[in-house]
Amino acid sequence: MRRNWLLCIGVLVVGTLAWAAGPMPDTFFVHFNDPVIVSNQLTLSPGNYKFQRITHPTDPAVFTIINGDNGKVLGTTPPATLAQNGENGNIDVKINEKGTVILDQVDGKDYLDTAYLQGMGHGFMFQQPSSIRDKVKDGGRKIQIDAHTGGSE
Repeated sequence: MRRNWLLCIGVLVVGTLAWAAGPMPDTFFVHFNDPVIVSNQLTLSPGNYKFQRITHPTDPAVFTIINGDNGKVLGTTPPATLAQNGENGNIDVKINEKGTVILDQVDGKDYLDTAYLQGMGHGFMFQQPSSIRDKVKDGGRKIQIDAHTGGSE
């Protein structure tokens, strides 16, 4: 009897901690109004997309890209690197209050740059040609789009 009681308490504590942590940030949903180029390999048409992480949290982040309208898997991203939060080298971790995707707009084209997911103290920077990042500094611009984290759209 006592053993069952301790088991129930353990399940309750773990469940409460998982609930308090908020949505699981391994999946995010985003709507693109214009075509978006992912890692110079895949161009996503305007529409709804689901990005689902397929690697272990300690591995480089690779995401499967799924069409949010028909569920079709479109491909995977090359490994993304961690993008640290904080400003001006500040080592204090800032937890993302909401999900955001950053696009680099260069020469009239949008390139997937970074995803900052709700509840995380970092983001994921996606690979793209270095020439694109250089052009952002020389006349390109950053576009910020809301992203919903975890669960379903």
